[in-house]
Amino acid sequence: MMAESEVIPIDDSQVNKDLPDLLQVVPERKIIKNGYLEIKSENIHRSRQRIDSLIRKFDAYFADEGFQESYNRWSYNLTIRIQADSFDKFLNDLLIGPDVIKNKNITTQDVTEQYFDLTARLETNLAVEKRYKDLLIKAQNIKDILEIEKSIAEIRGEIESQQGRLNRMKNQIAFSTLNINLYQDKSIKEASNNRGTFWDRLARSIINGWDGFISFLIGFFTLWPFWILVIVGWRTISYFSKKRNG
Repeated sequence: MMAESEVIPIDDSQVNKDLPDLLQVVPERKIIKNGYLEIKSENIHRSRQRIDSLIRKFDAYFADEGFQESYNRWSYNLTIRIQADSFDKFLNDLLIGPDVIKNKNITTQDVTEQYFDLTARLETNLAVEKRYKDLLIKAQNIKDILEIEKSIAEIRGEIESQQGRLNRMKNQIAFSTLNINLYQDKSIKEASNNRGTFWDRLARSIINGWDGFISFLIGFFTLWPFWILVIVGWRTISYFSKKRNG
């Protein structure tokens, strides 16, 4: 008679200890996030003050700003750098305001692969540079010294280029960029006043007309070689035409 098989208890902790670690640590994603907003305001100065308060609230800053006034519009062109983890909150606070969003475009770029590839190549080049420097210390003759120094200079150029690219990428990852075109249309009365009186506009027209005439004369005389060729060509054609008819 066959004996029953003996059941041996399994120690789960030991099994887990013996299993190979198949799980790889997933690297943190490196994301560059930027945006563009076109905002129509009924009171551009009040809207600008509101943006300034958000800048202070989220510890952001203006990378560039400009103001323009045309006969029918006031407008601000603003470039704002915002810490990446505050970008969405900044945007949400801005969008719930009283102004009208005419255009919105948010872009997200995953640069994880490029980031770690560039980091790995930079670390490799730094290690190569260190080996060259160790060899330079041991070099005994001028020829070897010159060759090693040339190699160090070449690898140093690659390192500086890669370091610069990596620093720019880190900055783009750490700070998102938001470009804003904030504008307010003028009323018909404001636009008319901005264009000036009839006599002001007439005076500007006369001045612009005179400037245009001067520009035409300058352009005309600038082409004097062309006019000489035209005259010579015309005289030549006339001469042979008369000779053939005569």
